[in-house]
Amino acid sequence: MSSLKKLMIILLICSLQLVSGCWNYREVNDVNIVTGLAIDYDSKAKQYILSSEIIDFSVEGGHGEVISIRGKTLFDAIRNMISKSGKKLYFGHAKVFIISEEVAEKGLVPIMDLIYRDAELRSDMWLLVSDETAASDLLNVAITELETVNSFHLEKNMKSQKYLSKTYTILQWRLVQDIYAEGISPAIPLVRLSKRDGKLGTEVKGTAVFRGDKMVGVLDENETKLFLILKKLNQLGLWIIEPKIMEEQYKVTLEMFNCDTNISVVPTDIGPKILVDIQSHTGIAEVGGTVDILEENAFKQLEKQSEMQIKQDTEDFIKRVQTEYKSDIFGFGKLIKKRMPKYWKEHKGDWNELFSSLPVEVTVDIIIRSSSLTYKPIKISR
Repeated sequence: MSSLKKLMIILLICSLQLVSGCWNYREVNDVNIVTGLAIDYDSKAKQYILSSEIIDFSVEGGHGEVISIRGKTLFDAIRNMISKSGKKLYFGHAKVFIISEEVAEKGLVPIMDLIYRDAELRSDMWLLVSDETAASDLLNVAITELETVNSFHLEKNMKSQKYLSKTYTILQWRLVQDIYAEGISPAIPLVRLSKRDGKLGTEVKGTAVFRGDKMVGVLDENETKLFLILKKLNQLGLWIIEPKIMEEQYKVTLEMFNCDTNISVVPTDIGPKILVDIQSHTGIAEVGGTVDILEENAFKQLEKQSEMQIKQDTEDFIKRVQTEYKSDIFGFGKLIKKRMPKYWKEHKGDWNELFSSLPVEVTVDIIIRSSSLTYKPIKISR
């Protein structure tokens, strides 16, 4: 046997030894499997409060159990939790990370640093900010009412948002990019406690706005819908319009079949201008009145007034974010950096202030087509 063949056999045997098992294998009984994390902050004691939802396998199908511990830093809290749980925590299956509003206002960098450096913490965890309640309460609610693993419930909720188009969703790796990228500020969905059919649960609704890594404000549900449209993430949903047709006020619900948003940058003598063009194909889902939408003049008035209202709502929303939060969550700066690199290089240091007065022009094109058998209103015979 040649020396080359001997060497190949030795290398093959060594390779088999390396792949014969899992190098980081752990017995389930030796660790606590974490499904979700929540971070609160005690400003008086100047301590972080870390809550972890772990799976209790003694219950059939698994059951969530929440344990909490304090620490001067997040890593200190994680180490302290071992003494309380009696086992090492395993974070490889963590699905959600809930941050209290106080922690979000204080800054996300310590949290992101921990996630980024820890090899076990997943980069595809869903991030949420607790709205008007302690972050730990949103994990505990599953134990008190739902009797399930709440982290898994929240994960399903976040994944389903791409079909509902009601909530902005973000994974940990994307948030890190938005924090450190130029010309864009991050945003995170809000989660709160809610009651349905007499049972306490969780509801993802609204959006937390950040400047840098610090939370500076919130968007309500309607503003979040417009935000999703501007981020090109909303293809479905409803437009609630209140037009005045034939001298009478109505409330009309338009169902979006699709929504195409185009955002561009136009150089001017005084700097860049943003052009936002929204085109939406819709159908009439509901008409609150007796107007005959099939009548030509009424139909034209509905389309025109729908465009005017959506244009005004969008412009008001953008202006509020510009003036109140001075946070470019839309990513206008990224577009300017690409389209006008010289201007960006000269002014990026003052972008928050420049963004607040950035001219934005919105155009809206609403195309209404039938999505039902008739536009005819229901009339009561007298």
